[in-house]
Amino acid sequence: MSKSSPSWSRKSQKRVFQRIFFIVTEGEETEPRYFRRLQTLLDLEKKSFIKLLCEKGKHSSPNYVLNRMNVLLKDNLFEKDDSAWIVVDRDQWKDSALGKLSHWAKKDPRYHVMLSNPCFEFWIWLHVAPGKAFASSQECIDELQKRLRGYYKTFSFESFSLEDIQKACENARLWKDELLRRQAVYDEKAEASSPDMWLLNPGTNVYVMIDEILNSLR
Repeated sequence: MSKSSPSWSRKSQKRVFQRIFFIVTEGEETEPRYFRRLQTLLDLEKKSFIKLLCEKGKHSSPNYVLNRMNVLLKDNLFEKDDSAWIVVDRDQWKDSALGKLSHWAKKDPRYHVMLSNPCFEFWIWLHVAPGKAFASSQECIDELQKRLRGYYKTFSFESFSLEDIQKACENARLWKDELLRRQAVYDEKAEASSPDMWLLNPGTNVYVMIDEILNSLR
């Protein structure tokens, strides 16, 4: 049992959640804080049957992230209605490294890779503004700080509501459609929900995971 796994999730204990989203993030601060906020919002909606079990990363390497996910799934009951999500940034990974994650995702339809290009802050940006192309992670963060007062790596996201998150999903889909119209996609046949579309294009498919989580509320 990993030290960071909560006691309720032990295989020896009775499971109380109908669905668990197993999430491993590359980042140590922003992503875990964001998903903790989302869990709080789910709890406020009285949807305690949904659990986001998020493991934060410490190293940016495919082997490390995959190992963390494998440990998480091994230490917990991974059932048929559950799903596993690896959340990474494009700017930290080479194509060969992303290929390892893609290979992992093909092993089980419940496995998913959420890629943000250039960084997870692109997803945060969509909560406050429509999609746009950023030349670098730093530019994305700089622009986000102008729009979202007080934003920094340890931002708590307490001001975010479910409506804000739903708006981000809508903005993500609109941005995807805009890229398709421009025919600026990596592979026109690639599913927009897969990370392939975002290898060479600014954007994110994190909304796919969020959509699935929010749809579980209905």
